Amino acid sequence: MTRVQSIDYTTISLNGVDNVGKSILMRYVPTKGVDLRSDIHNYDDLMNDLMTKNTLKDWWFTNSSHEEFITVIMRAAIKRANVAANDNTKFIIYDRGGLMLEAVCIATIACKEKCNLTEADKIYNSIIEKCKITSPHENIRILLKHGHSLEDSIQISLMREHEYDQVYEEYQKLLQKQLQIQELNNKYTDIINVTDKS
Repeated sequence: MTRVQSIDYTTISLNGVDNVGKSILMRYVPTKGVDLRSDIHNYDDLMNDLMTKNTLKDWWFTNSSHEEFITVIMRAAIKRANVAANDNTKFIIYDRGGLMLEAVCIATIACKEKCNLTEADKIYNSIIEKCKITSPHENIRILLKHGHSLEDSIQISLMREHEYDQVYEEYQKLLQKQLQIQELNNKYTDIINVTDKS
């Protein structure tokens, strides 16, 4: 695995459940002194090719082994982090950071194995250790949430999805539960609930 470059600016990741507004929020961030880094598939040839051929979902949930999936996901994250920043860059903002991608990997394993998140976490960590995979450094990790409960949040995410099947629905439930576990373990520096409180 390639090492992540040394950092002399503040790195921020926007994390959260599907359809919470991470990518939309990035569109409204002022660009002066800010380097916006989009979703990881834009930084990896294999992932970009799968997106172009519309075969990402098959690879994600069926065709990839756990080791391949984790390696590709984290490799793309490291490639994204290693893109050289401009001299005047004060902030780099990631659309989904390493912690979120960890949750994605664990939820995907649980979905494919039909196991609980604790077992999936063990599988994930064994692969990370075996392959010596590291996650890019982030100074600030923001978790965006919507809804007033886990169940509410899952329904909002699914409602905003144009098309989804049983596999995606199960994955979404697992992902949101894993993000909640991370939140309860104080893994995020900031939590923002974007739900209208009025």
